[in-house]
Amino acid sequence: MLTLANIFFPTWMLGAIPSYLWLIMLPVNFLIDSLVLLIWAKVKKIQKIGDFWKSSIVRVWCFGFVSDLLAAFILCLFYFGGYALSDWLSLTFIDDLFGQAMIGWGSFLYGLFGALIGGCLIYSLDRRWGFRKTTLSLLQQKSVALWLAILTAPWLLAIPTELLYNNLLA
Repeated sequence: MLTLANIFFPTWMLGAIPSYLWLIMLPVNFLIDSLVLLIWAKVKKIQKIGDFWKSSIVRVWCFGFVSDLLAAFILCLFYFGGYALSDWLSLTFIDDLFGQAMIGWGSFLYGLFGALIGGCLIYSLDRRWGFRKTTLSLLQQKSVALWLAILTAPWLLAIPTELLYNNLLA
C-alpha cells in the first residue's frame, strides 16, 4: 500500500541498480513530491502555486531521490560494518539488527534510523537549495522542507525485504 509519502525506495534497490523498477520509482516519487508541494502551497495560501511548483519540483525531486539513495547506502555501510565486527559483537544481536523488521525490534529501529537519515537529508538539501528560485521567505522554505522531510522520508527502509518481495513483486 502506498501512502502520501515518498516511501517507494526499499534498501534492496541498491542491489537492483540499474533496474526496470526505476521506471516505476522515478515517476511515483515525482508524483508524491508534487502532491506534497501542491498541498503545502494550498494550505499555506501561496500565490501563483503553478509558478512555485515549476520553480521547485525538479530540485525537490532530485534531492529527495539522492537522499533516499544516501540513506540506503548508509544503512548498507552499517550492515557490512556490523558483520565485519561480528567477532566482537553478539551474532544474535547482529542477526536481530539486520534480519526482518517484524522479527526483531533491532532491525525495525535500524530501518527507522534509515528513514530518519533520509528525512534529515531531504530537509537539509531542500531547505538550503530546493527553493532558491522561488519567492518563499526563509520561514516558508523551512516549513515546506519540513513537510517534505516528514512525508517523503524513505519509510520503506523499515519494512522487511521479504515482505516486499512477497506482496509487491509476487
